[in-house]
Amino acid sequence: MFRSVLVLAAALVHLCAGESVIFPSGETLNSVDEVPDGYASAINTSSLLFDSEGLDSVSLSVYVPVSRWKSPDQRYFRANPTFIACLQNTSTALSGEDKPIEIAEGYRTAAESPSSDVLTSGEAAVVRFTNATDGMTVNDIVRVAIQQCVPVFEDVQRNLGIGVTDDTVLIQMRPDDGSELGFESDWWTYLDSAYDLATTPTCDEDTVLSSNGDKYPSTATSAEAEVGAIDYAITRDSEDFKRLVQYPASHILFADEESSSSWCGTEGTSCNPCASHPAGFTPSQRCADRTMSKRLFTALRRVDKHVRAQLNAQLRITEAWDEPHSGAVDGDQTENSLHYEGRAAKLELSGSSDLTSLAKYCICADIDYVEHKGTYLLVAVQKQEAYSSNYIEFDSEALVPVLPPSVATETYEVGEVYTHAYLFDSDGRENKNLCDDGTIGDFKDPDERYFRLDPTLVKCYQAISTRDNKYNADGAARRKIVVLVSYRSTPAQSNEYPMTDPRYMAFNRGYAMQLSYEDGVDTAIYNPAQLATYAASQCGKIFKTAGVSMGLGLYTDSIFVDMRGEQELWVETSDALPDGMSEDEWFDKTDEYIFASEEDRIIEPDDPISACLDFIPAQMQSPDFDHNRVPAQRRRKRTTSDVCTQTSSTTHCSQTASHRQTEVAHVMRAVTRLHLEGDLQDRLQTALEGCLGVCGTCMEGSLWDSKVEHCNNFMHWVPILLGNNETDVTNIHNRNNLALKADACHSGHCIVEAPLFSQLVGSVDERYRPDTSKSAEHEVYSPQENPLPVMDLLYKLYTIHAAGHVKVWVETVEEINMLQNPLEVVLAYNKNVTGVTVYVTDSELVADVETAARKFVEDLGASACNLYTRDTIAPLTVEAAPAAKRRRSPEYDLRHQLLEREQKWEERWMQSKLRSGGGM
Repeated sequence: MFRSVLVLAAALVHLCAGESVIFPSGETLNSVDEVPDGYASAINTSSLLFDSEGLDSVSLSVYVPVSRWKSPDQRYFRANPTFIACLQNTSTALSGEDKPIEIAEGYRTAAESPSSDVLTSGEAAVVRFTNATDGMTVNDIVRVAIQQCVPVFEDVQRNLGIGVTDDTVLIQMRPDDGSELGFESDWWTYLDSAYDLATTPTCDEDTVLSSNGDKYPSTATSAEAEVGAIDYAITRDSEDFKRLVQYPASHILFADEESSSSWCGTEGTSCNPCASHPAGFTPSQRCADRTMSKRLFTALRRVDKHVRAQLNAQLRITEAWDEPHSGAVDGDQTENSLHYEGRAAKLELSGSSDLTSLAKYCICADIDYVEHKGTYLLVAVQKQEAYSSNYIEFDSEALVPVLPPSVATETYEVGEVYTHAYLFDSDGRENKNLCDDGTIGDFKDPDERYFRLDPTLVKCYQAISTRDNKYNADGAARRKIVVLVSYRSTPAQSNEYPMTDPRYMAFNRGYAMQLSYEDGVDTAIYNPAQLATYAASQCGKIFKTAGVSMGLGLYTDSIFVDMRGEQELWVETSDALPDGMSEDEWFDKTDEYIFASEEDRIIEPDDPISACLDFIPAQMQSPDFDHNRVPAQRRRKRTTSDVCTQTSSTTHCSQTASHRQTEVAHVMRAVTRLHLEGDLQDRLQTALEGCLGVCGTCMEGSLWDSKVEHCNNFMHWVPILLGNNETDVTNIHNRNNLALKADACHSGHCIVEAPLFSQLVGSVDERYRPDTSKSAEHEVYSPQENPLPVMDLLYKLYTIHAAGHVKVWVETVEEINMLQNPLEVVLAYNKNVTGVTVYVTDSELVADVETAARKFVEDLGASACNLYTRDTIAPLTVEAAPAAKRRRSPEYDLRHQLLEREQKWEERWMQSKLRSGGGM
């Protein structure tokens, strides 16, 4: 019931040591479980202890090697990645000013009597200039450390501490215990450049909000409906408050109305005045008006830059995140306001009243909702996990990854290994299309607000739906492919699918979907087996491009499709299988479709009616063969410039009448020596006379159709074989390239070794002397006067008789297209071919030939007549030709002479064919 097909190299390494910590250098170190004596920190610290054994060449960051960070006399050391990032950023920025620094003291134990006890924490360091020169002061280090470390520490709600001597600076990440900010008040101005954008963003927005009530988007009914409602009001003591950020610089002005209240947040908690700057960066020190979501923070920095650059004014925020205070015990905002999640702000201008321009800048800054309120703007943003708008592109929509509320973490937990299992917010967006035929509501858990979904899975769904409806009649309604299940929350996944189910832990990552047809379809045609075929043939390449493999399960009422590390196929029960097909047959056929999809070998004509119009399928030799002449009225209309007037009343036809009858008689003498049953001799005589015995110009029209019919019938009926029926012997080559013919014919079997070729080539190339008194000879079957379809039909017949692996020999890229007819037969129509290898005699052209061959295969899949094709195009490889190993024999010399004669005839025939615009 279950089969694994392809195993990919993927494994998770679980380390037995303590906690794994990733440092800015990318190195992952494992902490020590038990702290040895002498390594306790003198102050509260969140850093872990590491063993330096074997880490001499390892760096915690580019600037901080382990050897420079730890004490030279100690084996163990403490370090915090956040603090190391602060040091690295500071060093990089100062190096950019040609003021490089070095670590004077890194981690130290208490026994080593460091210059400060804080060095025992692993969250502090003493730095100095590497080579101090005139013009360098420790204040430069202070300035840059504040600019680089405050944004880093703010993310983890920690304060910065700085101590200064004449030639050193102590930089500290203050303990996570409510410790106060540790630097002088006049240093706050250093932060302005850290939070200022380097350049003013462009803004070409045309939307105008000039009056009270105007809003963007104009279709929005409310801010909450546009950006999603809040989950709950975030309070200062909640875990989600740590996800908000505080703006500490002075470019933006803040109203700071709450600071006059007697308490903020909860009774007994004092309010932090923050009109000029915040009190600090810990949760209790944050200023309400300066606190907001990361998306709003990023957007308002852009707006601020526009305002200062374009309006010569300052942005003023009167309200951002809100909390209760003595002046408003339930908060200043209405219940469930976006302000309580820090996703809304009220904006004014200082030094300007141009709210219209301000609204434009807000829209340009990627703010999702803007409303003109007369004297201020109300702005709001959707949820977003990070500072930047890391949009995940689906076919019809771009979504921003989010974090769920902390209280719901377990509901959406998938494990750290699934770093690309992005979570999205569906609130108010369930009807948004992710692709042409699927909405957010189709894929999400109906019981949950948030969902995970990979764009690759949606591409697969759309590809299945498109293929299923591709050949609908004009005006017919599209069939809906129903998503029975896609995303499920982790608890729901665990409750609904046991560990023994191959679908276990797939839905909660957003990598899986269970599909079925909608009710009311003809289940004899539209059933799970058909859906599984479409999934395999359409999604194989999509998944391969994304670097994943397919899981595909066939169920009695649906199919399961997911993205996984190794390809797996399974069948629920034998009742799910198509009639007459075993499990192994279904596995093999489905695997074939997936593999063909990965290599663009799926046969799916863009227009099957046009693909099959005038098409004459290649068929095996048989006395029961019957060439079906294509009705003349179905041929394409010719333009005046390439019209060929067919006629048999020409001097050439009169002069060659006896010669043509001679060739008919010559071939028939050989044929009558064979054992012919029933009326076969009479039929062959009639067919041969209609092929070699007639004369007429043009390669179109009724005369030409009649030639094709009779020649094709004769070669299919005559019991003179092709000789390439054995497996793995057939070779194909450009018939005009004698060198390639030598390679091909000595690598197995080629057309010149076919008995039927030997029987017909002499007649095809027959010549006569119009004037018996002169030696000049003319062709009986001149491409201009009496073209003959024998050779083209013969090569098609030869290739349809191939079996097993077929070799194709080319010297140039152009020869791929010159071999169009035989390649089409072996790749798309001969069901006995297991694979095709194209050998390139010029090794430097292998890549170019492979590109041309892949393009040929891709085009063939979109143009082949699928009434007669294989299920998929045969596997194709392209490689350099092996060294030639040639034999010579009298039979070879004779055949080579025949080839030369046939080449000369065929060159002229093909040239005439191209000039006249005719075809088969």
